Amino acid sequence: MEYKSRCVRVVAPWLVESRSETDPPFVVRVVVEPISTGCRLTQREEVEVTPELLDAFEAPTSQVRTFRAIVNSFVLCPSARPLGVEIRTFQCERVARRPAGELQSWLDGIRVHLDEATSLGRRNGIGNRIED
Repeated sequence: MEYKSRCVRVVAPWLVESRSETDPPFVVRVVVEPISTGCRLTQREEVEVTPELLDAFEAPTSQVRTFRAIVNSFVLCPSARPLGVEIRTFQCERVARRPAGELQSWLDGIRVHLDEATSLGRRNGIGNRIED
C-alpha cells in the first residue's frame, strides 16, 4: 500500500515520529536506545481502530455482510449494546492476530538474515551474534 507521511517530531539522535496522510491517519514512532552490545531499534505503529476499519480488514463475503448487519442492529436495541461491544472486541482481536503473524514472519526473516551475516562476519574475524 502506497501512502505519504510527514515527520512530526524528531529528538536527535533517538526518536523519529511520523504521521500518515491517510484516513484514518496512523503514527509511526521509531526509537533507538543504546544497549551494552550496540543499540536497540523499536518501531511502534498506532491507529484508531474504527468499526469501519475493522470491517475493511475482512473479506466481503455474505457471512461478513450478515455479521455487519447484526452488529449494526445492536445500536437500535439498548439492551443488546453490550453484546455488540463484545462482538466488536472479538473482531478486533481476530483482526489483530493476522498482522501479528505477518510481523513475526517478517522479524524471523530479518533474524535469519542477520544471523547469516553475523556468522559470515565471524568467519572473517569480525562481528558478534545479534541478541534479542
